[in-house]
Amino acid sequence: MKIALIGKGKMGNELINLANDQIVENFKYNFLEDNLNIDVIIDFSNRENLKYIYDYAKRNKTKVVIATTNLNEVDLKLIKDLANYTAVMLDSNYSKGINIIKKIINDNIYLLNNYDINIIEKHHKDKLDSPSGTAKSIENIFNNKKIKFNTISIRGGNINGEHEILFLGDNEYIEIKHVSLSRKIYALGALEAARWIMCKEKGLFSYSDCIFY
Repeated sequence: MKIALIGKGKMGNELINLANDQIVENFKYNFLEDNLNIDVIIDFSNRENLKYIYDYAKRNKTKVVIATTNLNEVDLKLIKDLANYTAVMLDSNYSKGINIIKKIINDNIYLLNNYDINIIEKHHKDKLDSPSGTAKSIENIFNNKKIKFNTISIRGGNINGEHEILFLGDNEYIEIKHVSLSRKIYALGALEAARWIMCKEKGLFSYSDCIFY
């Protein structure tokens, strides 16, 4: 499997350390060259590169794993269109733990709607989006069921990522929490997603599809 990595930030470096012999590093450029014979693109950059990824993947039918957050409606429309031509995975968080938590909440949503719900997410001081993409994906579970909740975002230090969901009742409360101890979990998840999506011809998928189905 030959991977084009877009984005040499902290996450990009984690991916290089795990799969250096498979990586074609394109982080210095805002385009991809057709002669690279890439199997899959993994994007850990920002939304500004999405159009270049779209053009290359559509032209070459290259699989794409998108781990970029803070996308807008125009970006999402572009990604959905690309899925008509090749296989695309889009997710805000490529850790198994977060996806297990989301499945637990989604599967038990009607048992939890009588609680006061608070989402508390913490990240390092340099993280740009707030709330995080992961927090927004948890919010979507409640929004889809018209269940009220409150989100609190905390930025500081070098926290990799913490997401806590509190269900507060009159005489009890339920706490579900995920703590990222290393960015390695996201890089491992992205590599797993890349291998999984190689077997798909086209369509839009999430990391939960890779894990649970």
